[in-house]
Amino acid sequence: MKALKWMVAAGLIALAPVAARAQSVTDQVKPILAMTEGNWVAVREFNGADLLYFTHLEVYRCALEQVRYVLNTGKPEVWEQDNCETEAMFSPVDPERQIYVEYPLGSIQTVKVELTYKDGDVVVATFERAAIMTP
Repeated sequence: MKALKWMVAAGLIALAPVAARAQSVTDQVKPILAMTEGNWVAVREFNGADLLYFTHLEVYRCALEQVRYVLNTGKPEVWEQDNCETEAMFSPVDPERQIYVEYPLGSIQTVKVELTYKDGDVVVATFERAAIMTP
């Protein structure tokens, strides 16, 4: 019985540093995303379409549980993030991954973004088209 208690205790001790590192990454990313809020998403007109980019959020995805967004007054949608393969503060974006969603040209007027961090905190920001347009 003592051996079982020891193994359980050892397992919990082994998991504690991983949880602490994950919390630390989230704590580090929150102020960065707060300061760079205007870069969370971007709109680009290309080949007769509006492309809504999530590049910036993909880089910091290891601290995020979920990214939801609403175009104009539409229904909430979920941006499916790539897997996080590291415990680092940021993670490179797979060059094969499509980091945008395509919509009809001129259809995006506002974008509301809701970030849910891995610690459960939620932050919401709304962007006007002109503020997030890229050349």
